[in-house]
Amino acid sequence: MKKLLLLIILILPLNVSFCQWTLCNGTAGDNIKKIIKVNNTLFAGVANTSFAGRILKSTDNGANWDSVSTGFILSAIFDVTVTGNSVYFGTYERGVVWSTNEGLTWQQSFVNGINGNGVFNVISSGNIIITRSNTVNPPANTVYHYTSDNGANWLPLYIGTLGFIPNYSYNSDSLFFVASQKGVAISGNHGLNWSMPANNGLPAFPDGRISLFAMYMSNGNLYAGCIHGFAYSTDMGNNWVSTNMGFSDFCAFTDFKTANGVVFGSVANSAGANAGVYKTTNNGVNWTVMNSGLTSNPSVSSLIVSGDYLFAGSDYDGIFRMPLSLVTTTGNQNNEIVKEYSLSQNYPNPFNPETKIGFEVPKSSVVNVSVYDINGKLLETLSNQVYNPGKYEVVWNADKYPSGTYFCRMSSQGIGQTVKMLLIK
Repeated sequence: MKKLLLLIILILPLNVSFCQWTLCNGTAGDNIKKIIKVNNTLFAGVANTSFAGRILKSTDNGANWDSVSTGFILSAIFDVTVTGNSVYFGTYERGVVWSTNEGLTWQQSFVNGINGNGVFNVISSGNIIITRSNTVNPPANTVYHYTSDNGANWLPLYIGTLGFIPNYSYNSDSLFFVASQKGVAISGNHGLNWSMPANNGLPAFPDGRISLFAMYMSNGNLYAGCIHGFAYSTDMGNNWVSTNMGFSDFCAFTDFKTANGVVFGSVANSAGANAGVYKTTNNGVNWTVMNSGLTSNPSVSSLIVSGDYLFAGSDYDGIFRMPLSLVTTTGNQNNEIVKEYSLSQNYPNPFNPETKIGFEVPKSSVVNVSVYDINGKLLETLSNQVYNPGKYEVVWNADKYPSGTYFCRMSSQGIGQTVKMLLIK
Protein backbone atom coordinates (compact mmCIF):
# COMPACT_ATOMS: atom_id res chain seq x y z
CA MET A 1 0.00 0.00 0.00
CA LYS A 2 2.86 2.38 0.85
CA LYS A 3 4.50 1.78 -2.57
CA LEU A 4 1.18 2.46 -4.32
CA LEU A 5 0.71 5.70 -2.36
CA LEU A 6 4.22 6.82 -3.31
CA LEU A 7 3.57 6.15 -7.00
CA ILE A 8 0.32 8.11 -6.93
CA ILE A 9 1.92 11.11 -5.25
CA LEU A 10 4.89 11.19 -7.61
CA ILE A 11 2.79 11.41 -10.76
CA LEU A 12 0.69 14.33 -9.51
CA PRO A 13 1.37 17.72 -11.17
CA LEU A 14 3.81 19.90 -9.23
CA ASN A 15 3.28 23.63 -8.77
CA VAL A 16 6.17 24.74 -6.55
CA SER A 17 8.16 27.28 -8.57
CA PHE A 18 11.11 28.49 -6.52
CA CYS A 19 14.86 27.95 -6.50
CA GLN A 20 15.98 27.41 -2.94
CA TRP A 21 18.67 29.09 -0.84
CA THR A 22 20.15 27.16 2.08
CA LEU A 23 21.74 28.63 5.20
CA CYS A 24 25.46 27.86 5.62
CA ASN A 25 26.55 26.24 8.87
CA GLY A 26 28.12 28.53 11.46
CA THR A 27 26.63 31.81 10.17
CA ALA A 28 23.08 32.00 11.56
CA GLY A 29 22.24 35.44 12.93
CA ASP A 30 25.40 37.13 11.65
CA ASN A 31 25.29 40.53 9.93
CA ILE A 32 27.44 39.80 6.88
CA LYS A 33 28.95 42.91 5.31
CA LYS A 34 31.02 41.30 2.58
CA ILE A 35 32.18 37.91 1.30
CA ILE A 36 35.41 37.48 -0.67
CA LYS A 37 37.57 34.62 -1.94
CA VAL A 38 41.33 34.12 -1.66
CA ASN A 39 42.34 31.20 -3.88
CA ASN A 40 40.24 28.32 -2.45
CA THR A 41 39.37 29.97 0.85
CA LEU A 42 36.26 32.07 1.50
CA PHE A 43 36.27 34.90 4.04
CA ALA A 44 33.41 37.02 5.38
CA GLY A 45 33.35 40.18 7.47
CA VAL A 46 30.75 40.42 10.25
CA ALA A 47 29.35 43.56 11.92
CA ASN A 48 26.94 42.52 14.66
CA THR A 49 25.07 44.57 17.26
CA SER A 50 27.01 46.96 19.53
CA PHE A 51 29.65 47.08 16.76
CA ALA A 52 30.92 43.62 17.61
CA GLY A 53 32.89 42.08 14.77
CA ARG A 54 34.39 38.82 13.70
CA ILE A 55 35.96 37.23 10.63
CA LEU A 56 34.54 34.01 9.23
CA LYS A 57 36.45 31.51 7.11
CA SER A 58 35.40 28.50 5.03
CA THR A 59 37.69 25.95 3.39
CA ASP A 60 34.93 23.68 2.00
CA ASN A 61 33.35 26.16 -0.43
CA GLY A 62 30.98 27.65 2.09
CA ALA A 63 29.28 24.58 3.51
CA ASN A 64 30.77 25.30 6.96
CA TRP A 65 32.17 28.52 8.45
CA ASP A 66 34.34 29.10 11.51
CA SER A 67 35.54 32.20 13.36
CA VAL A 68 39.11 33.26 12.67
CA SER A 69 41.47 34.05 15.54
CA THR A 70 43.62 36.97 14.40
CA GLY A 71 45.31 37.63 17.73
CA PHE A 72 43.83 41.16 17.74
CA ILE A 73 40.72 42.65 19.31
CA LEU A 74 38.20 43.15 16.53
CA SER A 75 35.29 45.54 16.14
CA ALA A 76 32.60 45.52 13.47
CA ILE A 77 33.91 44.70 9.99
CA PHE A 78 32.73 47.36 7.55
CA ASP A 79 34.60 46.43 4.36
CA VAL A 80 36.84 43.73 2.89
CA THR A 81 39.10 43.54 -0.15
CA VAL A 82 41.46 40.97 -1.64
CA THR A 83 44.55 41.14 -3.83
CA GLY A 84 46.61 38.06 -4.64
CA ASN A 85 47.01 35.97 -1.48
CA SER A 86 46.22 38.92 0.78
CA VAL A 87 42.92 39.89 2.40
CA TYR A 88 42.26 43.22 4.18
CA PHE A 89 39.43 43.95 6.65
CA GLY A 90 38.40 47.49 7.58
CA THR A 91 36.99 47.71 11.12
CA TYR A 92 34.86 50.13 13.10
CA GLU A 93 37.56 51.25 15.56
CA ARG A 94 40.47 48.82 15.24
CA GLY A 95 41.99 50.07 11.99
CA VAL A 96 42.73 47.57 9.26
CA VAL A 97 43.51 43.91 9.91
CA TRP A 98 45.07 41.83 7.16
CA SER A 99 46.72 38.58 6.20
CA THR A 100 49.14 37.99 3.34
CA ASN A 101 48.96 34.17 3.52
CA GLU A 102 45.26 33.27 3.34
CA GLY A 103 44.67 33.77 7.05
CA LEU A 104 47.57 31.81 8.55
CA THR A 105 49.01 34.93 10.25
CA TRP A 106 47.58 38.41 10.77
CA GLN A 107 48.74 42.02 11.08
CA GLN A 108 47.04 45.22 12.23
CA SER A 109 47.53 48.94 11.63
CA PHE A 110 45.56 52.08 12.45
CA VAL A 111 47.05 53.48 9.16
CA ASN A 112 47.04 57.10 10.40
CA GLY A 113 48.66 56.57 13.78
CA ILE A 114 45.51 57.23 15.81
CA ASN A 115 44.69 54.43 18.25
CA GLY A 116 41.03 53.53 17.84
CA ASN A 117 40.88 54.79 14.25
CA GLY A 118 38.12 53.22 12.20
CA VAL A 119 38.62 52.12 8.60
CA PHE A 120 35.21 52.30 6.97
CA ASN A 121 36.33 51.52 3.41
CA VAL A 122 39.12 49.35 2.05
CA ILE A 123 39.46 48.90 -1.73
CA SER A 124 42.21 47.58 -3.98
CA SER A 125 43.53 47.65 -7.52
CA GLY A 126 46.71 45.88 -8.56
CA ASN A 127 49.05 45.96 -5.57
CA ILE A 128 47.54 49.19 -4.21
CA ILE A 129 45.25 48.98 -1.16
CA ILE A 130 43.37 52.17 -0.24
CA THR A 131 41.62 52.87 3.06
CA ARG A 132 39.21 55.58 4.21
CA SER A 133 39.33 56.39 7.91
CA ASN A 134 36.82 58.13 10.16
CA THR A 135 39.50 60.36 11.74
CA VAL A 136 42.04 62.88 10.43
CA ASN A 137 45.54 63.10 11.86
CA PRO A 138 47.49 66.34 11.18
CA PRO A 139 49.66 67.14 9.33
CA ALA A 140 48.41 64.64 6.72
CA ASN A 141 44.85 66.05 6.93
CA THR A 142 43.31 63.31 4.81
CA VAL A 143 41.10 60.35 5.62
CA TYR A 144 42.66 58.33 2.78
CA HIS A 145 45.81 56.19 3.00
CA TYR A 146 47.36 53.56 0.77
CA THR A 147 49.97 50.83 0.81
CA SER A 148 51.83 49.27 -2.10
CA ASP A 149 54.01 46.91 -0.01
CA ASN A 150 51.48 44.61 1.67
CA GLY A 151 50.89 46.95 4.60
CA ALA A 152 54.51 47.56 5.59
CA ASN A 153 53.96 51.29 5.05
CA TRP A 154 50.74 53.33 4.92
CA LEU A 155 51.02 56.69 3.16
CA PRO A 156 48.55 59.60 2.92
CA LEU A 157 46.51 59.73 -0.30
CA TYR A 158 45.05 63.00 -1.52
CA ILE A 159 42.08 63.01 -3.89
CA GLY A 160 41.98 66.79 -4.29
CA THR A 161 38.62 68.55 -4.36
CA LEU A 162 36.68 65.48 -5.51
CA GLY A 163 35.84 64.52 -1.95
CA PHE A 164 33.99 61.32 -2.84
CA ILE A 165 33.23 58.54 -0.38
CA PRO A 166 33.44 55.09 -2.00
CA ASN A 167 30.50 52.74 -1.71
CA TYR A 168 31.87 50.08 -4.07
CA SER A 169 34.91 49.46 -6.28
CA TYR A 170 35.27 47.68 -9.60
CA ASN A 171 38.35 46.81 -11.67
CA SER A 172 38.16 46.55 -15.46
CA ASP A 173 41.34 46.12 -17.50
CA SER A 174 43.49 49.22 -16.88
CA LEU A 175 40.74 51.26 -15.21
CA PHE A 176 39.65 51.34 -11.58
CA PHE A 177 36.09 52.52 -10.88
CA VAL A 178 34.50 53.62 -7.63
CA ALA A 179 30.76 53.94 -7.15
CA SER A 180 30.56 56.80 -4.69
CA GLN A 181 28.34 59.36 -2.99
CA LYS A 182 29.06 61.73 -5.87
CA GLY A 183 28.60 59.28 -8.74
CA VAL A 184 31.34 57.30 -10.46
CA ALA A 185 35.04 58.17 -10.06
CA ILE A 186 37.72 56.71 -12.35
CA SER A 187 41.43 56.07 -11.91
CA GLY A 188 43.95 54.98 -14.53
CA ASN A 189 46.76 54.20 -12.07
CA HIS A 190 45.18 51.91 -9.47
CA GLY A 191 43.69 54.71 -7.37
CA LEU A 192 46.63 57.03 -6.88
CA ASN A 193 44.97 59.73 -9.04
CA TRP A 194 41.30 60.21 -9.78
CA SER A 195 38.97 61.98 -12.17
CA MET A 196 35.21 62.30 -12.06
CA PRO A 197 33.00 62.44 -15.17
CA ALA A 198 29.91 64.66 -15.33
CA ASN A 199 27.55 62.02 -13.86
CA ASN A 200 24.56 63.72 -15.49
CA GLY A 201 21.13 62.15 -15.25
CA LEU A 202 21.48 60.33 -11.95
CA PRO A 203 18.43 60.58 -9.67
CA ALA A 204 19.00 62.52 -6.45
CA PHE A 205 18.04 62.28 -2.81
CA PRO A 206 15.64 64.97 -1.51
CA ASP A 207 18.64 67.03 -0.35
CA GLY A 208 20.15 66.98 -3.85
CA ARG A 209 22.83 64.33 -3.28
CA ILE A 210 23.44 61.72 -5.96
CA SER A 211 24.92 58.34 -5.12
CA LEU A 212 25.90 55.06 -6.76
CA PHE A 213 25.97 52.00 -4.52
CA ALA A 214 27.34 49.14 -6.66
CA MET A 215 28.64 48.74 -10.20
CA TYR A 216 29.72 46.43 -12.99
CA MET A 217 30.86 46.85 -16.61
CA SER A 218 29.70 44.98 -19.71
CA ASN A 219 30.64 45.61 -23.35
CA GLY A 220 32.08 49.01 -22.49
CA ASN A 221 28.95 50.22 -20.66
CA LEU A 222 28.67 50.97 -16.95
CA TYR A 223 25.77 49.60 -14.92
CA ALA A 224 25.10 50.68 -11.35
CA GLY A 225 22.68 50.69 -8.46
CA CYS A 226 21.30 54.16 -7.70
CA ILE A 227 18.57 55.66 -5.55
CA HIS A 228 15.21 54.03 -6.36
CA GLY A 229 16.71 51.45 -8.73
CA PHE A 230 19.22 50.94 -11.51
CA ALA A 231 21.15 53.08 -14.01
CA TYR A 232 23.47 52.65 -16.98
CA SER A 233 25.94 54.81 -18.89
CA THR A 234 27.27 54.30 -22.42
CA ASP A 235 29.87 57.11 -22.22
CA MET A 236 31.94 56.21 -19.15
CA GLY A 237 29.76 57.98 -16.61
CA ASN A 238 29.19 61.35 -18.24
CA ASN A 239 25.51 60.64 -18.84
CA TRP A 240 23.27 58.11 -17.13
CA VAL A 241 19.83 56.64 -17.86
CA SER A 242 18.03 55.41 -14.76
CA THR A 243 15.11 53.09 -14.10
CA ASN A 244 12.89 53.58 -11.07
CA MET A 245 12.27 50.12 -9.60
CA GLY A 246 10.17 51.42 -6.72
CA PHE A 247 12.95 51.24 -4.15
CA SER A 248 12.71 53.56 -1.15
CA ASP A 249 15.45 56.10 -0.37
CA PHE A 250 17.14 53.57 1.92
CA CYS A 251 16.90 50.56 -0.41
CA ALA A 252 19.61 49.95 -3.01
CA PHE A 253 21.68 47.45 -4.95
CA THR A 254 24.77 46.70 -2.86
CA ASP A 255 26.68 44.20 -5.00
CA PHE A 256 26.77 42.64 -8.47
CA LYS A 257 28.25 39.34 -9.60
CA THR A 258 28.09 37.55 -12.97
CA ALA A 259 28.08 33.87 -13.95
CA ASN A 260 27.19 32.09 -17.20
CA GLY A 261 25.72 35.22 -18.78
CA VAL A 262 23.53 36.06 -15.77
CA VAL A 263 24.01 39.17 -13.59
CA PHE A 264 23.03 38.81 -9.94
CA GLY A 265 22.33 41.83 -7.77
CA SER A 266 21.94 42.02 -4.00
CA VAL A 267 19.56 44.60 -2.52
CA ALA A 268 19.74 45.81 1.08
CA ASN A 269 16.96 47.52 3.01
CA SER A 270 16.66 47.44 6.79
CA ALA A 271 12.88 47.61 6.41
CA GLY A 272 12.91 44.54 4.18
CA ALA A 273 10.73 45.85 1.31
CA ASN A 274 12.14 45.07 -2.17
CA ALA A 275 15.32 43.62 -0.64
CA GLY A 276 16.96 40.29 -1.41
CA VAL A 277 18.64 38.87 -4.52
CA TYR A 278 17.73 39.69 -8.12
CA LYS A 279 18.95 38.36 -11.46
CA THR A 280 18.92 39.73 -15.01
CA THR A 281 19.97 38.29 -18.36
CA ASN A 282 19.66 41.57 -20.27
CA ASN A 283 21.68 44.03 -18.16
CA GLY A 284 18.81 45.32 -16.09
CA VAL A 285 16.02 45.65 -18.65
CA ASN A 286 14.17 42.99 -16.65
CA TRP A 287 14.87 41.67 -13.16
CA THR A 288 13.67 38.50 -11.44
CA VAL A 289 13.56 38.18 -7.64
CA MET A 290 15.04 34.94 -6.28
CA ASN A 291 14.42 34.99 -2.51
CA SER A 292 13.02 31.53 -1.80
CA GLY A 293 14.81 30.09 1.21
CA LEU A 294 15.89 33.49 2.53
CA THR A 295 14.07 35.05 5.48
CA SER A 296 10.69 36.71 4.98
CA ASN A 297 12.24 40.20 4.86
CA PRO A 298 15.75 39.60 3.51
CA SER A 299 18.32 42.39 3.31
CA VAL A 300 21.40 41.28 1.38
CA SER A 301 24.68 43.21 1.34
CA SER A 302 27.11 40.94 -0.50
CA LEU A 303 27.30 38.29 -3.23
CA ILE A 304 30.06 36.03 -4.48
CA VAL A 305 30.33 33.20 -6.99
CA SER A 306 32.56 30.33 -5.87
CA GLY A 307 32.77 27.01 -7.68
CA ASP A 308 29.28 25.79 -8.47
CA TYR A 309 27.56 28.09 -5.96
CA LEU A 310 26.23 31.60 -5.60
CA PHE A 311 26.55 33.00 -2.05
CA ALA A 312 24.51 35.77 -0.42
CA GLY A 313 25.59 37.59 2.73
CA SER A 314 22.54 38.90 4.56
CA ASP A 315 21.95 41.41 7.34
CA TYR A 316 21.64 39.50 10.64
CA ASP A 317 20.55 36.29 8.90
CA GLY A 318 23.93 34.79 7.96
CA ILE A 319 25.31 33.42 4.71
CA PHE A 320 23.18 31.52 2.21
CA ARG A 321 24.18 29.60 -0.88
CA MET A 322 22.47 28.19 -3.95
CA PRO A 323 23.78 25.94 -6.76
CA LEU A 324 24.40 28.01 -9.88
CA SER A 325 22.78 25.26 -11.90
CA LEU A 326 19.43 26.36 -10.48
CA VAL A 327 19.72 29.93 -11.73
CA THR A 328 21.97 29.85 -14.79
CA THR A 329 21.78 27.98 -18.07
CA THR A 330 24.85 26.04 -19.14
CA GLY A 331 23.28 24.42 -22.19
CA ASN A 332 24.35 21.25 -23.99
CA GLN A 333 28.00 21.04 -22.96
CA ASN A 334 28.85 18.15 -25.29
CA ASN A 335 27.19 19.61 -28.40
CA GLU A 336 25.10 16.43 -28.66
CA ILE A 337 21.53 16.44 -29.90
CA VAL A 338 19.20 15.62 -27.03
CA LYS A 339 16.28 13.56 -28.34
CA GLU A 340 14.18 12.93 -25.24
CA TYR A 341 13.66 13.92 -21.62
CA SER A 342 15.96 11.93 -19.38
CA LEU A 343 16.85 11.88 -15.68
CA SER A 344 20.21 10.34 -14.73
CA GLN A 345 21.02 8.45 -11.57
CA ASN A 346 22.43 10.80 -8.96
CA TYR A 347 26.14 10.66 -8.19
CA PRO A 348 27.64 9.86 -5.88
CA ASN A 349 25.10 7.35 -4.62
CA PRO A 350 25.09 6.57 -1.71
CA PHE A 351 26.01 10.13 -0.73
CA ASN A 352 26.60 12.45 2.26
CA PRO A 353 25.48 15.21 2.28
CA GLU A 354 25.56 16.41 -1.37
CA THR A 355 24.77 14.69 -4.62
CA LYS A 356 24.50 15.79 -8.25
CA ILE A 357 21.55 14.96 -10.47
CA GLY A 358 21.81 15.25 -14.25
CA PHE A 359 18.94 15.58 -16.69
CA GLU A 360 18.42 16.17 -20.42
CA VAL A 361 15.92 18.45 -22.13
CA PRO A 362 15.06 17.96 -25.85
CA LYS A 363 13.15 21.24 -26.37
CA SER A 364 12.58 24.55 -24.63
CA SER A 365 10.20 23.84 -21.76
CA VAL A 366 9.55 24.21 -18.05
CA VAL A 367 11.29 21.42 -16.15
CA ASN A 368 10.58 20.58 -12.52
CA VAL A 369 13.13 18.65 -10.46
CA SER A 370 12.03 17.80 -6.91
CA VAL A 371 12.97 15.54 -4.01
CA TYR A 372 10.57 13.37 -1.99
CA ASP A 373 10.92 11.19 1.07
CA ILE A 374 10.02 7.48 1.29
CA ASN A 375 6.39 8.38 2.03
CA GLY A 376 6.04 10.56 -1.05
CA LYS A 377 6.19 13.87 0.83
CA LEU A 378 7.67 16.75 -1.16
CA LEU A 379 10.84 17.94 0.59
CA GLU A 380 12.46 20.38 -1.83
CA THR A 381 11.99 21.70 -5.35
CA LEU A 382 15.51 21.92 -6.78
CA SER A 383 14.45 23.64 -9.98
CA ASN A 384 11.29 24.71 -11.75
CA GLN A 385 12.15 26.94 -14.69
CA VAL A 386 12.41 27.13 -18.47
CA TYR A 387 15.39 25.26 -19.94
CA ASN A 388 16.65 25.35 -23.51
CA PRO A 389 17.56 22.05 -25.18
CA GLY A 390 20.65 20.57 -23.56
CA LYS A 391 22.15 18.68 -20.64
CA TYR A 392 21.93 20.10 -17.12
CA GLU A 393 22.80 19.30 -13.56
CA VAL A 394 21.42 20.28 -10.16
CA VAL A 395 22.85 19.74 -6.69
CA TRP A 396 20.94 18.54 -3.65
CA ASN A 397 22.34 19.16 -0.18
CA ALA A 398 20.70 16.78 2.29
CA ASP A 399 22.58 18.06 5.32
CA LYS A 400 19.38 18.65 7.30
CA TYR A 401 17.81 15.26 6.52
CA PRO A 402 18.42 11.88 8.23
CA SER A 403 19.92 8.82 6.58
CA GLY A 404 17.48 6.98 4.39
CA THR A 405 15.98 6.49 0.94
CA TYR A 406 14.84 9.49 -1.07
CA PHE A 407 13.43 9.98 -4.54
CA CYS A 408 14.20 12.61 -7.16
CA ARG A 409 11.63 13.21 -9.85
CA MET A 410 11.91 15.22 -13.06
CA SER A 411 8.72 16.22 -14.86
CA SER A 412 7.99 18.25 -18.00
CA GLN A 413 5.38 18.26 -20.74
CA GLY A 414 3.44 15.45 -19.02
CA ILE A 415 6.55 13.25 -18.92
CA GLY A 416 8.13 12.19 -15.64
CA GLN A 417 11.04 10.06 -14.45
CA THR A 418 12.18 9.12 -10.94
CA VAL A 419 15.44 7.87 -9.44
CA LYS A 420 16.06 6.43 -5.97
CA MET A 421 18.80 8.02 -3.86
CA LEU A 422 20.44 6.68 -0.70
CA LEU A 423 21.69 9.08 1.98
CA ILE A 424 24.09 7.49 4.48
CA LYS A 425 25.47 9.59 7.36
